[in-house]
Amino acid sequence: MSIGDIVGSVNPHQGLSEILEELHRDGPVNESALEALSYYKVFHPEEFFFYEERVLSALGLFYKNQEPSNLYSLLMSEFGVRHKEDYGVVLTPVQASMRRAIDDSRFVSISAPTSAGKSYSIRDYIAGIRGNAVVVVPTRALIAEYVKLMRRRFYNDKNVMILSHVDDVFKNRSPRKIFILTPERARELFLDSFGVDVDFFFFDEAQVSDEGRRGIHFDVLVRRVERKFPNAKLFFAHPFIENPEAQFRKHRFPEEDGFSKSYRQAAVGKIFVHKHSQNKKYYYFSPHVSNGHHIQNCVDFRGRFEDFALDGEKAVLVYVSKRSIYNGKFLDGFARYVDKLQDINDAEAVSIIDKISSMIGADNNEHQSRMVFLMRKGVVIHHGSIPLEARLLVEDFITKRFAKLCFATSTLAQGVNMPFDICLLYTSPSPRDRG
Repeated sequence: MSIGDIVGSVNPHQGLSEILEELHRDGPVNESALEALSYYKVFHPEEFFFYEERVLSALGLFYKNQEPSNLYSLLMSEFGVRHKEDYGVVLTPVQASMRRAIDDSRFVSISAPTSAGKSYSIRDYIAGIRGNAVVVVPTRALIAEYVKLMRRRFYNDKNVMILSHVDDVFKNRSPRKIFILTPERARELFLDSFGVDVDFFFFDEAQVSDEGRRGIHFDVLVRRVERKFPNAKLFFAHPFIENPEAQFRKHRFPEEDGFSKSYRQAAVGKIFVHKHSQNKKYYYFSPHVSNGHHIQNCVDFRGRFEDFALDGEKAVLVYVSKRSIYNGKFLDGFARYVDKLQDINDAEAVSIIDKISSMIGADNNEHQSRMVFLMRKGVVIHHGSIPLEARLLVEDFITKRFAKLCFATSTLAQGVNMPFDICLLYTSPSPRDRG
């Protein structure tokens, strides 16, 4: 069904019921169906509301619907009840499948979209074991995110240490240690001075193994881990690949002790908008349709996209270059919107901003003081050169939904998950030139 068919539908119930039937039969593996749901929610909100609880159940999002009000949702919720009995928490079918795989196999290699919740499953598994664990991520930005998430998961637990470097400390007390490392930092696990045993390794974004020199470092690390920690479980997670079992063949892991699966399930529908290069009008379009960006396959976006995106109600992520951040041009086209924003007065938000200001010495640096000034209006700057502790606070500020607008470099495109409603890409100085 095309966007135009959905928008002009005189019987939205029929289309929604057909999508619900498909989700129940096949699971949420069709991105076009999820996209269609998004358009139904935008253009037929009353009809969508009637089906929303059933859709959540068909998607397996049981944690969002723990008090079902209809028979279908009640029956489907029994899967969530079973998962809670087995693991103590309500999991989606994909998350439960991953947990069973870890329990039953020594080597696990999976592919799943970001929205599948694999990181949540891994954190929950690590929380339930008694031994030490290592999480290997490709970038420092992901170290920052995992450190933050792990600290939140083990808040006030003095028997667990979250470390972003290899360090064998507190030997007398011997707390559990969870290391969050890049492959380069993980090499220190093999020093003679390091005497900590490790029970579980999680290799996130494991597709790095295909990236030239970085891939060589990654593969060497995996083989050294296998030799030094022969009893440890190894879990590889990739986004959007068809052959996650390739990790087993590459490293000659025994297939009888391994589990691999490419999960296609998703839980998020996306709507795409672009500005036509010739007539300068905005259009809804679908990337799932051949030539979906052509006008005959699009639907008019009424009004100006910037008025819709920058209404103060939505959190907007804008990808920019680091150079534009340093020369100030990242604000071109947004100045009038930023000027209208009122200073944030939420006590928790102000506390985060004050900590960042003190940490980076904003009063003594023009660039940093501008960053803090903007942050007081809910405008955030995020890039890899911000000190780690300050970046963690910035991400906490975003996660708690204090940020209305975020200008970020590719550090937020490398698996870091933040709650934005709109992602804006444009190449010209103003968002009016392209949405």
